[in-house]
Amino acid sequence: MSELLVEELPVIDLANALALEHVGMRREELIAGYDLSPETEHCRSIAAVVRSRPAVLGLLVPSAALPGADVLVIFPAGFRRARIGAQSLVELVLNPLPEPDQAPLERDD
Repeated sequence: MSELLVEELPVIDLANALALEHVGMRREELIAGYDLSPETEHCRSIAAVVRSRPAVLGLLVPSAALPGADVLVIFPAGFRRARIGAQSLVELVLNPLPEPDQAPLERDD
């Protein structure tokens, strides 16, 4: 398993009960939505507001897949502040590892 290292990444913590109260939601509402539910649209509205703030580079949100866990969402502007092991997240995103049966991607540098 790889280790994710994140330094000085300003995030909005929506896993925090006080923050959820501030936006008028409960943890259960954030994780129970489906694509066309009102909760999903409310979540998208919150994300749009957060992403419009240049100082915020991510969100900490409750996980719908793993009860009791939280998920760190890193917006693309925050990728340079994250590393997986010794490799920059930006490098991994721009140059993904090839599938085992494919040749490595050529770089245009």
